[in-house]
Order: sequence, then C-alpha cells, then structure tokens
Amino acid sequence: MKTDHRVVTFKIPVNDKKAMQKFQNAMDQIQDRLAELVTKEANELGISEADMGQIMYYRSRSRWTKKGEKHLIKLAKESRPLPNVLAGEF
Repeated sequence: MKTDHRVVTFKIPVNDKKAMQKFQNAMDQIQDRLAELVTKEANELGISEADMGQIMYYRSRSRWTKKGEKHLIKLAKESRPLPNVLAGEF
C-alpha cells in the first residue's frame, strides 16, 4: 500500500504557444505515467483498472485512511461495486 503523496502546481502559459506545447507534452507524460501506474497496481492487486482508478483517486483526498483503502480493495477483490468515491460517497 502506497502512503507517500506529492503535490504539484503549474503555471499554465496560455499566451505563449511554444511554452503551452511544452506544458501539454508534460501533461501528456503525466497522464501516460498515471495510466501505467493504475494498470500495474491493478494487476498486482488482481482488481480492475476502473476500481484501481477509484482507489488512487481516494488516495489523493484528505479523507483518505489506510482502513478505508483496505476496505475498497477488499470490495474490489470480491467483485463487489465500490461506492462512488469520485462523488464523495465514501
């Protein structure tokens, strides 16, 4: 179970086409890496990528707890529907 978190902020250069393209390339790389991590952790846990995506989102929330994450993983492994984490139902 991962417990380390990183927070990043960006200045979005909307009025500079060259800088905006660099920013877009960086965002594309971040998204690709996130997708790789979701797939890797889903495979390691034996759960769907959709459920892993919900769990990873839950990790980013201030309401995250180790107990809550373990509960979501248990539900996913049992092929039971997860509560709507994105809507704050958990």
